[in-house]
Amino acid sequence: MVVDVTPETLQERLKEGKIYSPEKIEKSLENFFQRRHLVALRELALREVADNIEAGANLEIDGHVCSVHERVLVCVYLSQFFATPAPGSKINNSTSC
Repeated sequence: MVVDVTPETLQERLKEGKIYSPEKIEKSLENFFQRRHLVALRELALREVADNIEAGANLEIDGHVCSVHERVLVCVYLSQFFATPAPGSKINNSTSC
C-alpha cells in the first residue's frame, strides 16, 4: 500500500512528532527529510505503483487478454471565423470535451 502525501505534509507531520521522537526531528529535517529528497522518493514510489498497475493490467483473464493502452484526447475548437462547415453539417460551438 502506498500513501501519497506532499513533501510539505510529510515535513509537517515530522515537526508534529508523528514520525520520530522530538530529539530526532531537527536532525531528520536537516538530512533525509529535505524537500528534494522527499520529492525524489515520492516520484520513485509513484513510478513503482504505475509500473505495478500496468503489469497487472496486461493479464490474461478467462482466456481474454486485458491490456491498458495510453490514450490521448485532443479537443479542437473550430470558430466560425476560421472554418466553414460543409454543406448540411452543423458546428457545435461548445468548447468542452
